[in-house]
Amino acid sequence: MGLAASLTVRGEALGVKLSSSKGVNYHDTLEVRFSFVSKDGFDRTVTLQSVTGGLYSAKLSSVLRDGKWQVLLGNDLKDEESGSDNTRPQVWRMKGVIYLPDETEVSI
Repeated sequence: MGLAASLTVRGEALGVKLSSSKGVNYHDTLEVRFSFVSKDGFDRTVTLQSVTGGLYSAKLSSVLRDGKWQVLLGNDLKDEESGSDNTRPQVWRMKGVIYLPDETEVSI
């Protein structure tokens, strides 16, 4: 699919910029799952709304705590934990890591 993403976290503001080396139909929404690496109970999933072709934004309910976060970005995360059926057309996921507050942007 040739997708790349840039994810930005600034306080409660969350942004994603998608780019593709191939033609892709951008979805109306994306999901981001943040998993806090060192302690349970802080994980959260956020739905981002499309602003314009490939740009998405959302407001976090609160600032993410400092530390290492695993990031899972995709257009359909609902089946991710149950071993989803990846045969559905245009379902994709990308993984990355961000260290807050030192990093506010990560490329995936």
